[in-house]
Amino acid sequence: TKELNVRIEDRVQDMLRHGWIEEVRALKGTAWEPFLMRKKIIGYDDILLFLDKKEPQGKDLFALTNVITQRTRQYGKRQRTFWRKLEKRLLEHPYPVETVNMSERDMHEFAQDLIQKLRTTLFT
Repeated sequence: TKELNVRIEDRVQDMLRHGWIEEVRALKGTAWEPFLMRKKIIGYDDILLFLDKKEPQGKDLFALTNVITQRTRQYGKRQRTFWRKLEKRLLEHPYPVETVNMSERDMHEFAQDLIQKLRTTLFT
């Protein structure tokens, strides 16, 4: 969705502004570097390539930002697909399913509502 893409772009830029590259630079040359390259944690391997000036991430900060943003969007799409398929399977099940957008709810309020629903469902 457009809103999610904007949030991803903002988050990637915010993380880069607040020292993500410096964090990875501090891990470079340590036992963490091969781990980060092997695990492919979004952004970390890209920043290592950027620091080594390897393509395409090493081209410039703009290219690095674009690569990380794109990979994060792709990951988000895989997550949405997973949840959509899970919801479809759950809807085929006899139990009720409710989808909640947690970015628009307070976690404490949501937990209290959930506890109340469980009490109502399980103990009545």
